[in-house]
Amino acid sequence: MLGDTINEYLYYGYAKKNPITLWDGTLNSEDNFELDYTPDGASKKLDHIFDDVFSKIKLDGYCIIPLSGGWDSRVMLGSALNRLPTCQIKTVSFGCPKQLDYELGYKLANSVGVEHHRVDLSKIQVNWLSLISSTRNSPWTYALDAFFNSFSISSVSNEKDTILSGFMGDPLTGGHTSPSTTKHEAIAEFQAKQKFSKRENISPSLYNPSEGLEHLVPPKEIKYIDYLDYGIRQANCIAPILGFKKFWAGWGDYYSQHCMTKANFLTPFTHKAWANYWLKASDNCKKDQKLYKEMINTNFPKLVEIGSKDTFGIPHQKKMNIKIQQTISRGKKKAHRYFPCKLTRENSMLNYVDFSTFFRIRNDYQEILYQAVDILDKNCIAPWVNFEKIIDLHMKRKEDNYQSILLIIGLALNIECLSKNNH
Repeated sequence: MLGDTINEYLYYGYAKKNPITLWDGTLNSEDNFELDYTPDGASKKLDHIFDDVFSKIKLDGYCIIPLSGGWDSRVMLGSALNRLPTCQIKTVSFGCPKQLDYELGYKLANSVGVEHHRVDLSKIQVNWLSLISSTRNSPWTYALDAFFNSFSISSVSNEKDTILSGFMGDPLTGGHTSPSTTKHEAIAEFQAKQKFSKRENISPSLYNPSEGLEHLVPPKEIKYIDYLDYGIRQANCIAPILGFKKFWAGWGDYYSQHCMTKANFLTPFTHKAWANYWLKASDNCKKDQKLYKEMINTNFPKLVEIGSKDTFGIPHQKKMNIKIQQTISRGKKKAHRYFPCKLTRENSMLNYVDFSTFFRIRNDYQEILYQAVDILDKNCIAPWVNFEKIIDLHMKRKEDNYQSILLIIGLALNIECLSKNNH
């Protein structure tokens, strides 16, 4: 029902459908190697899945690799370099100058001599029609995130190209490890972490975000918290943001097309052999992504020399510098939380753009916001939300309500798409 979807969206920022099938007998049959949990064993498994994925496509154009500050995109780049000439590889990073996701991509590409494109999202004018087009392809998820992904990939690719994405790399290999051991703890943790608007709750007061989660029965091979992450968040939220699926169907579903350019879209980390390997790995192997990082260091030492986003771009061996930067970053975030009217945000760790500031100073962002409010008011959607108060407090810098504003815009976009589909 639409009412349930709206309630979910205003809490989670996406609609949580039923989880996908995350374990079946075909996983075991896909495994062609002994499950060797050493860096060499993980490297062999990685080579196996990439050899298999590349053998099933015809690369007529470029291999396009979106680069961020994380590990997964480095694995995509290193694995492509092992199989393709550098002249056939293009990389792209998007965001704003001084953000780590934007800057580190250039450093990585430059270190191995491949062509790189940077898309400065601060220079992009947003408008309602473009957002509607993006939302049709990526419904009921983080609407502006999906738009920026689609815009950036479309700017460097066409139907002859193949996009290589690190989707599901981090979650499978221990990047989302959790202390939760019981169903109750897992649901509580999932609700808290997945609540989109951290400052306030704009979903209805009687809405229960755990509704539908208590009755799920994950397979014994998968922890409850991982079941929620893989089967709900990754499938319903992250996959549509990346622009290759409205809903990820599960392991083995690694080939698709980009929603805008129709380029091949490959997600090697959803290969069944890779899933089987990591789902059976011990907690010790996955703690702090220990085995995964050892594998990357073994296979791609040159790419490891450059710091990652989780080390603020500082080389990993400079542990004291990293600790100092962590302390500074935490201090800045805390100060901005308590004094949003006096202090600017710490931008280096942000994704995409500084939404908080852009809604205050950019006419194009304000136009889409007020258009969203108008649509919701006319359709009597979410009448319990005081749109005027949320916006006023944000614009006057009395509160930092950009997350609630993003939900308002995303909800209106999806409502308008539904309305147009019905006509």
